[in-house]
Amino acid sequence: MNLFYEISWYGLWWLAFISIAFVGARYFGWRGAITGGVVLAILIYVLDGIWISGDIKNHPEHGRDIDFVFLIGVLIRVILFNIVLLPVTFIAFRLRARTRPARDAASAKIASK
Repeated sequence: MNLFYEISWYGLWWLAFISIAFVGARYFGWRGAITGGVVLAILIYVLDGIWISGDIKNHPEHGRDIDFVFLIGVLIRVILFNIVLLPVTFIAFRLRARTRPARDAASAKIASK
């Protein structure tokens, strides 16, 4: 249940995550997929920082801070989210491969004129 809460906490941010994964791989290939993964990692780190710092401010023991355990949690979440978004990336690569021959044929026609 805890894992479901952590994933569902992002709510509508999932639209942004899916868009970043899809657009990066679809229009920019491998470079876009890797860059999209890095952008997702940064976005998740920022969102988790906002989430955790809000919880820390409301904690009864003031003085707690974000520590190494937080960074491990973010790293695990980044890996988990990138794994969850792999099907989106594969779909984007398939669509990229499907439209590439059509683009190459069209540009060959233009070049031959």
